Amino acid sequence: MPPDYTDSWKRLVASSRVPICTGENLARREGFKDFIINQGCDILHPDLRNTGGLLETKRIADMAAVFGLPMATHNTGSIVNTMVTIQWASTIRDYIHCETVLGQGGWMDEVLVHDGPVFKNGFITVPDKPGLGLELNPDVVKAHLMPGEKYWG
Repeated sequence: MPPDYTDSWKRLVASSRVPICTGENLARREGFKDFIINQGCDILHPDLRNTGGLLETKRIADMAAVFGLPMATHNTGSIVNTMVTIQWASTIRDYIHCETVLGQGGWMDEVLVHDGPVFKNGFITVPDKPGLGLELNPDVVKAHLMPGEKYWG
């Protein structure tokens, strides 16, 4: 189905025994409003990179909470995006899970400096360091720059 809301989404939710999750291609509150008001899905699935960032996605989550819709997040980004998403998720009422492509032990997991495993039994601890709690690993970042790109740090 097309990603934007139509009444077909509402009919799909009503007829499916499987929970319907959508939202990764929607932007801002305006993109989610009709899904929320009309119960056009069972779970909202925003991508913080597409929805307007931390504050706008928090506003979407607050609106969804009024209507009893939980949140999960779409995330095919780096570990930086994953950790920012985890920080955001710690601020909302009804959060289910963070999709991620990380945790396989490759170099992308090492882009950040961390004291131990980031993933433990399928969970990530919310960083408690200042700001977003992130520190780039300059050696890993430099080793994986695009040809001709200069390190900015």
